[in-house]
Amino acid sequence: MPLSDYKARTVDVPFKGGSLLVRGLSLSDIALVITPHLSDMEKIFNDWQAYSKDVFSLKALEDMAAAAIVKTPLLAAEILALVTDDGSNTSEEIGRLPAGIQIPALLAALELTVEDAGGPKNFAALVQNALGQAAPMAKVLQQNK
Repeated sequence: MPLSDYKARTVDVPFKGGSLLVRGLSLSDIALVITPHLSDMEKIFNDWQAYSKDVFSLKALEDMAAAAIVKTPLLAAEILALVTDDGSNTSEEIGRLPAGIQIPALLAALELTVEDAGGPKNFAALVQNALGQAAPMAKVLQQNK
């Protein structure tokens, strides 16, 4: 299949008065959202590893996502702005949506991301590797500002 024929899987997340069509996170999405929030993401990831007995379960990943939403609400809005693929949805507008809309949409995007990565274990390994590689580079870049 040519790459031009690829269409990301999506999930329609309904809510009273409308719906959000979301897809999973791409590598460029992850890089866009992790880089400015790297120190917060490292803390969340470390807390998640310490808290969860089975860090590779989908439930543990959902718990980590919930912690990220609570600790970094702007991150959640930025992720939703990316995965809705609607250029008119800004993170500020999405950040004003009720939590009861944001959380199911984020969890749907997370599930698509995890499934596309080959399951929770593969996704967790990808995130851990990305954080491990990005952290030293981000610190160097911040020092050089």
